[in-house]
Order: sequence, then structure tokens, then C-alpha cells
Amino acid sequence: MATDLASIRARVGVELGDAGGVNYPQAQLDEGIRLALNEYNLMLGFQGVTAVTLSGLDGAVATTLPAIHEGALVVGAAGYAVSGRAVDRSEAFDLNQQLPQQLVDLGRQYLNDFRKMVGQYRADLTRDAEMTRKSGFTNAAPPPYPSTDPAISSWPVDARDGEKF
Repeated sequence: MATDLASIRARVGVELGDAGGVNYPQAQLDEGIRLALNEYNLMLGFQGVTAVTLSGLDGAVATTLPAIHEGALVVGAAGYAVSGRAVDRSEAFDLNQQLPQQLVDLGRQYLNDFRKMVGQYRADLTRDAEMTRKSGFTNAAPPPYPSTDPAISSWPVDARDGEKF
């Protein structure tokens, strides 16, 4: 099954224990997904044409989110959706006054987990880019100057070589 807005939305609903959409309307889930994807792009430095997209969200026709990162998007979207619900609940008359704070705490935990996951992805990308950069050094042509090792070089070595001035 291809990953798109509907599949991520369903996963967020399951994560929140609301697969039927009773407590979290579709618009609230979609906004949570949008916010999480925007933060994902910002944290990883993706902008403009390189921004990661999700098919069906804001007119995107293709999903470019790596499959291995879908779980992080679900966690981030759940965090934003719970935070939005906390605001809704705090503005409504409610006999359970502790629920909004519990939702705030839950949203904060989801978002902390999301940010840790994306932070690890950023570290992995940085490490991979550095390894790619360094791999070019091992495949580079020999240097254009002779070696100072007399066993390898046919150039004469001056007696001053190796002295400190």
C-alpha cells in the first residue's frame, strides 16, 4: 500500500486510540500531520523543491517521505493533534478539569519523542554525508608531488627535511 495522507491519518487515529474519528476530527488530524511534516522538513534542512511531501496533503501528488521515517511523522502528528485537542477542551465547559492538562502533557511527550527521532535522522544524514565526502579521498588519484619516503621516491631527500626551523 502506498503511503499517502489517508494512510498516515489512519495510523495517527490508531496511535491516539481513536480509529473511528470520534475524538479527533479529520481536519485536526490533517493539521497535525501538516505541522509535523513542516517541522520534519525544517529540522532536516529540506526547503523548496527538496521538501519532503506526502501525497494528498496540500496538493502533493507524490510521497517523498522515506518509509522508515513514517513512524516519526505519525508520532509528531499525534503530538500536534493532542495539543490541539487540549486547547479545544480547555475552552469548553468540562466536568473533568484535569483532562486538558493531561492532554497537554501527552502532546508534549509525543512531540519530544518526535523531535528525538528526527534529531537522530539529522545526525544520520550528517554522518552519511561526511562518509560520502571522505570516500572521495580514498578514491582520489595519487598526489601530483613526490613522496618524502626515500624508499618510494626517486627524488633526492635534502638533509634539512624533517628539521624544525
